[in-house]
Amino acid sequence: MKKTDTYHHGNLRQALIDTALEVVLQQGQEALSLRELATTLNVSRGAPYRHFPDRNSLLAAVATEGFVMMGTLLEPLENSSDSSLSISGVGQAFLEFAEGYPLLFQLMFDTHLMAQAVPGSELGEAVEAVYSRVSVLVKTLLGIDDEGQLKQQMVAMWSTLYGYAHLRHADMLKPYMVAGVGKEEVERAVLETAFSFSGRAL
Repeated sequence: MKKTDTYHHGNLRQALIDTALEVVLQQGQEALSLRELATTLNVSRGAPYRHFPDRNSLLAAVATEGFVMMGTLLEPLENSSDSSLSISGVGQAFLEFAEGYPLLFQLMFDTHLMAQAVPGSELGEAVEAVYSRVSVLVKTLLGIDDEGQLKQQMVAMWSTLYGYAHLRHADMLKPYMVAGVGKEEVERAVLETAFSFSGRAL
């Protein structure tokens, strides 16, 4: 992290989150240090602890920002008046986020933090907000009226999309698995599987 003198008397909590987010995006969660953040922001080493009692709580705040960012990718779908809008756009938004922000995605989904996303917590509310927005889109675009069927579709969708993103991040898609098949073709198959529970075509 580069030392900066841009922070003076603003919102230190948000400055810590913003700076930590940049570290995670560029270097991953392992590079995050509260002491180094304090140096970067030109505050005392103890100042960050007045807002975050430990590194884990700061990571949870960064993950929360990640879910907010993920939610912004849904806005074009939510605000579109295009009657031909496809459900595949929902899945593509998830995969685009995973590919565009791989280190942040790993923090959000592949660490202990998801277990801490309990109701009433800041992270829990952020996760639930994204889930609810996706659920509304899936319900509308697939025309699902039964609540139980919607929940089953959502679990099938999350499982498939997350599984594919994880395989890609972990470099588990070996050449012999995808040789001769283009990336778009693979993603198309993943999206079709993710939304196949409803029995409707994409």
